[in-house]
This record gives sequence, C-alpha cells and structure tokens, in this order.
Amino acid sequence: MFGSDDGGRTWFSLWEGMNRQYTRPLCVDPRPPYAVTVGSTPVSLPYVNIELTGEPVKGGAQGIVYQSIDRGATWTSMGDRDHSPSIAAPMCVTPAADGPGQVLVGTDQGEVWRVTPERQWHLLARDLPIVYSVLSLEG
Repeated sequence: MFGSDDGGRTWFSLWEGMNRQYTRPLCVDPRPPYAVTVGSTPVSLPYVNIELTGEPVKGGAQGIVYQSIDRGATWTSMGDRDHSPSIAAPMCVTPAADGPGQVLVGTDQGEVWRVTPERQWHLLARDLPIVYSVLSLEG
C-alpha cells in the first residue's frame, strides 16, 4: 500500500514495518469515516496459485483484512480469532450496505463474510466457487 500527498508525483509506503507484502482486493467506503479496507497475504502465492492452477494454496493463505479510517496513516486488523490470520485468501472486499466501515469479504475457500469494524465475522454463504467479486445491494 502506497500513498501520495502531491497528486502522484511522489509515493511513500503506508505499511512501514508490517509483514504484509501483498494486497489484492481494496475498497473505499463512500460513507464517513471513508474506511479504506484491504485484503492481504504475506506473499502473492495464494493469488498466483489460484489463477494458475485453480487450487487454493496448501497450508493456507494467512490472509488478513485491514482497515484504515485515517487515509492510511494507521491500520487495524479486522480479524477475529479465526481470521487473524485466516487460512483463506481474501479475493474481494466491498462496502456492505449494513453500515459504515462494514465490508463483505469473498474468499478462495468459496465463502462470503460480512465483517464489522468491531471485528465480528458473520458467514453469509459457503460452498461456492472461488469468490472473485461481491456486490452489496440495499433493501
């Protein structure tokens, strides 16, 4: 994760000192406090492995979902006991209609979760193929 204060002319790391080398899914909640949520793994292997072979990485992805409400200055793990880290790779994240800062997370294990800023994970679907995209609908 990188940020820029000058319209993209120069860039700086937002994740100094974090053991998260690879992010793939990212979303920005359009509601205040405009939470930025990312799914990450220590290496790109889960994503590359899935795309090349169609199989999840052996031993688990060590995936973690992080969120920032201050434009990336600080990050908080959204993981609970089972998702800090998770064997699943987060393949997509999208703002949930349920409230600010809540996200829907799709995984390489065929699951869809609703995750709250309070680190509560609610399983919405399982036994799906790899979940590359989720759309949150109101109503």
